[in-house]
Amino acid sequence: MIGTLIGGILIMGGIAMIGQIDKAKVDNEVRELSRLKKKIMSLGAQRGTFQGVTLQTLAALDFFPMDRVSGPVGARTVRNAWGGSIEAGPSSFGPGSVSTPNNALFIRYNGVSSAACKQLGMQVGEIAQGVAVMDKWVKTPPMHGGTGAVVITNLIAYCEQVANNATIDFYLTK
Repeated sequence: MIGTLIGGILIMGGIAMIGQIDKAKVDNEVRELSRLKKKIMSLGAQRGTFQGVTLQTLAALDFFPMDRVSGPVGARTVRNAWGGSIEAGPSSFGPGSVSTPNNALFIRYNGVSSAACKQLGMQVGEIAQGVAVMDKWVKTPPMHGGTGAVVITNLIAYCEQVANNATIDFYLTK
């Protein structure tokens, strides 16, 4: 009886600790994405558009912490806090139904846990113009018919569908 109680307490403590670890990772990623957004805005102002900007471009310009970047120049890979890959490239946003080519940059996080997906989607929704989970919008910008806010019910549903292997896209503009 006491053994079962102690075992239950240890399991609950372990679950709570995992939740805290995920929260720490989310907080770190939000800081990194906030810093990245400032650099992206500067890059967009310099270039005019994001045409031709790739993960390789961003890695070469030291957009990501060096401990997350690996591989030779021209074939670099970048990992997020959950060990999943990060992708990046140009995207298009614009007023109404008209999109301005290459005026935004998307950052894709692969392999994010379900719990972190929810936290990250909410927090990054404050700095990104658009957020998608598993290629489904959870924050659609007003210019594309959305409210400009994260739709929490969609975020939770999409994050829970993927069993700790979520893909989240963040759209950042200059």
